[in-house]
Amino acid sequence: MFIKLRMDVVMYRMRIAIFLSFVCLISLFPQTTYYVSSSQGNDSNNGTSENSPWKTISKLNSRSLNPGDQILFKKGDIWTENLVIKNSGTSGQRIYYGGYSEGAKPIISLREEVPGWTNAANWIEYSPNIWRMNITPGIRLEVGISRIWLDGLETSIAGGITSESNGDGTYGICSDHKFWSSAENGALYVYATSNPAIFYSSIKYSGKINLDGSIVYDAIKLQNANFIVIDGLDIQGGMYCAIRLDGSNNVIIENSSVGKYCRFAGIAGFNGSDFAIIRNNNINSDFGVEQYLQYSASSGIQYGIVAADGCTYWNIYNNYIKWWAMGGFYFRTSNIGVSKYHKFYNNVVTNPLPATHGKCGQITSGVSGDASTYIEIYNNYFTESPMGIQVNASDNKFYFNVFNDIRGGTSTYSISGFAFSILKADAANMPQNNFVFNNTMYNFNKWAHDWTGDQTYILNNLYVNCGNTTSENVGVIFSQYSNIIFENNLFYRTNKGINDKMISLENVGGLTVTEWNALNGSYNKKISGNLQHLGSVDSLMDASDFSLPKNSLGLTAGTDISTLVPEGFKDRNGTIVNRTKPDIGAVQYVTGDQIPPTLVSAALLDSTKLLLTFSEPLSSSGIASLSNYSISDGILIYAAELNTNETKITLTTSPHTFGQNYSCSVYNLQDQAGNFLSTTSNSITYFSIFDRPSAGYINKLTIIKVAASNIDEPPYKTIDGIYYSNGGDANSRWKASPIPQWLVYDLGTVKQISITRISFYGFQEGRIYNYNISVSKDSVNWVDIVKNAASSNQEWTVNIFNPVEAKFLKLEVTGNNQNDWATVWETEIWGSSSLQAPLQIKPKVFLQGAYENDQMRTNLHGSNLIPLSQPYISAPWYYNGYETVLSIPTAVVDWILIELRSTISSTIAKRAAFIKHDGTIVDLDGQSPVNFYGISSGDYYTIIRHRNHLSIMSADKVALSESPTLYDFTVSPSRAYGNDQATLGNGKYGMYSGDGDANGTINVLDYGTVGAKLFQTGYFLSDLDLNASVNVLDYGKANQNLLKVSNVP
Repeated sequence: MFIKLRMDVVMYRMRIAIFLSFVCLISLFPQTTYYVSSSQGNDSNNGTSENSPWKTISKLNSRSLNPGDQILFKKGDIWTENLVIKNSGTSGQRIYYGGYSEGAKPIISLREEVPGWTNAANWIEYSPNIWRMNITPGIRLEVGISRIWLDGLETSIAGGITSESNGDGTYGICSDHKFWSSAENGALYVYATSNPAIFYSSIKYSGKINLDGSIVYDAIKLQNANFIVIDGLDIQGGMYCAIRLDGSNNVIIENSSVGKYCRFAGIAGFNGSDFAIIRNNNINSDFGVEQYLQYSASSGIQYGIVAADGCTYWNIYNNYIKWWAMGGFYFRTSNIGVSKYHKFYNNVVTNPLPATHGKCGQITSGVSGDASTYIEIYNNYFTESPMGIQVNASDNKFYFNVFNDIRGGTSTYSISGFAFSILKADAANMPQNNFVFNNTMYNFNKWAHDWTGDQTYILNNLYVNCGNTTSENVGVIFSQYSNIIFENNLFYRTNKGINDKMISLENVGGLTVTEWNALNGSYNKKISGNLQHLGSVDSLMDASDFSLPKNSLGLTAGTDISTLVPEGFKDRNGTIVNRTKPDIGAVQYVTGDQIPPTLVSAALLDSTKLLLTFSEPLSSSGIASLSNYSISDGILIYAAELNTNETKITLTTSPHTFGQNYSCSVYNLQDQAGNFLSTTSNSITYFSIFDRPSAGYINKLTIIKVAASNIDEPPYKTIDGIYYSNGGDANSRWKASPIPQWLVYDLGTVKQISITRISFYGFQEGRIYNYNISVSKDSVNWVDIVKNAASSNQEWTVNIFNPVEAKFLKLEVTGNNQNDWATVWETEIWGSSSLQAPLQIKPKVFLQGAYENDQMRTNLHGSNLIPLSQPYISAPWYYNGYETVLSIPTAVVDWILIELRSTISSTIAKRAAFIKHDGTIVDLDGQSPVNFYGISSGDYYTIIRHRNHLSIMSADKVALSESPTLYDFTVSPSRAYGNDQATLGNGKYGMYSGDGDANGTINVLDYGTVGAKLFQTGYFLSDLDLNASVNVLDYGKANQNLLKVSNVP
């Protein structure tokens, strides 16, 4: 009889079970590698080999690319063109831009000679030593030029032509500020004592201005291009960006040099460019001149990374970001959309030019009305910059960052040197719910905080020598009206004592740390636990690496941050953070074991018990989470338990096939010191050998031939052993249209079939097929065993059913949720080549709870409450059988679980069956003895389990064979192992009722299961008398058998 796969069970198992890791991706499109060389190429070449590369990027821009294509630029070559990326890859087949050959990174640059500058007639002497040239006469540019190199040296822009202040005491174009530009006519003004065409040998600018006045803004522009990789390139120049993302999602930019000679931003995203990854790049503007001017659209080199106008979910990490006059990063919200959900971590940001504005970064909520941006800034090193981070948004976190030498700018226009300034973006948006915790702030000329927004949490921060040159001579300054939580922060100033002021409160004045703590509850502030270190800085913090020495006042002095960072979070040095008692500051003290545990071995105890051994004892955290484990070949995991020997974990799984290799991977577990499992030693291969498989000996059966309803694609492709995860491509699948279509598999002779495994095409993209399976001995008379089933989103859709004899198996595909094609990678049929008859047993037991007048009540059946599928799949039974019926047979009391053991403790097989009102236990048809397939005749202990009765086991082994064997537990208590059954009267005995939590013991906890469902009707464990409702009589069943324990070993 077919055991139907229940969809609720399938969906549950799909979420927790299958591990598809680092598989070879299928090729849905032709994949081509193109080569480009400015030194060796020719655009008449085909571009598909190193020996026949294209020459220009314009040739590349003219081509349409497919997912999976690679575009490789020759290392050491230079292009002064812009690259336009307009084609998209897919999640499995990104379009890749990188380099080939040996040498320096390929350079794509938009820095070039000013057009026409060498023609002396183009220059007019505007005033003494100031010359003008119109690059685009009669045409107004969209923006002016802002970076100029005269004879190879960059010069600072002036504030205007003659009289405008340059911010340093000079005015207009002069020997210190040698140029200015105007958008009108593309006018360029330069300093020269004679005609610039003669005075200079080179005048270069950043960008590309065409003679029609149009501007090539970006060295690389991605226009609605998704799933792109830019790897190992050197991207320079640009009137706007070195790399611009415009409506482009899932872009990776890595291992590249970005932003040299650029005007506005190194990398910038606009118009909803989501899920970008920016990693391992040197993002450096190479802006080597002082910039004294106040910020304007034409005055400077502004941001290293910009995610603006609705960009979301950028991951930015392991980058070196230098010399950006307005900030290392800028997350900007506008009316187009909110820039949010970004993570910026493990980066270095520096701006060593003292005259620039040079914020480390900025987050704005703009004018959209949505002030929440949910951005996380952590584990970064911000150093040698005029300012820290300006925040005009809510719901962000800043943690475990080091701010070193934030000095304030020397320009007239520079903003004060702070670590954090949390300001209103507009009248409607007061920043709220920002978290600033576990940062180290060292050597500030000005304050660490100057404004703090509302409902801001400032926790566990270390302030060392902040406010060195402020008039208040304090480290932090707060508004009297801001609502803040300021707890467990630590202050230090060289040569300052306990009576010196460390904090300034608006309209109140300077306060000592003691006075500050005493203000708890005043001025809308929650203040507590703040400390001051007295003595030398060396005994508090090592200024060379910001670590805390032994006996530092900051050790374990922080407040609990368990809700703010995940378990196992590490600081920028890789030290695991104690979340409940963290050290104060960004760098945590290294103590004890820092070596991650490894997975050492895996061995099967039986076909459903896998023992994992690790290199050291584990913490119990995460052990029970089934998502932390995966096993190959569709093996499902039902439970995980840490053993008494804490180096070992036992997994309860679905049955393994005897004599097969499997692989197991483990994730997110940690040792007792808090080190997480090594990500390079967390997988292991094992061979399935054990005393006896739970479901009998089964093997993959040989399929002799395949027929199909449509043979345009050869149906043998479904048995060629090639499928998605082992290198299969689109040519190794069978497909036919329109649906319905069928495949018939011929086994050569009649075999016992019990399992099918089908790999449907497109499973990884959410394609779900509807299908039927039927079998036949003669290809004429067919029996349905799977009807109207749906495929899973795993690589293998598995069907398990009671063994059936057949020579032919038919797979009929009746539909899918995406198109009209029936498409199959591979089909496997499992079973036994021998037609072994099943063992048969017909036990008899009584359930005390339902027993009445020499038989048992069938109230559950009468109320239609007995489920159609066996109920023992969950804890504590974890039985993985798929016993299912279309209707419950007559006179059935409930489901029973039967277990066979070869020894007292060695389980070899299990079956779910029905118990009838007269105590007989029968197979799913309600009449036949219970069949066990794949088990040899012999003597076995027989165990009977029920949902809320204590399990019993036969006192001795029972001889089982192909003929039905009756074993009657009801005639004597001695028929049960341990000689203990409930006395029912009239010489009858039964299983004890009252185990409402199914733990093998009846105690007061079982009262609680009754109370939880009291006066409810249903199929409940707490219905101890099996009358279909939970009431006070069920208390009596538990009380009657209080402290009784199952004797099953």
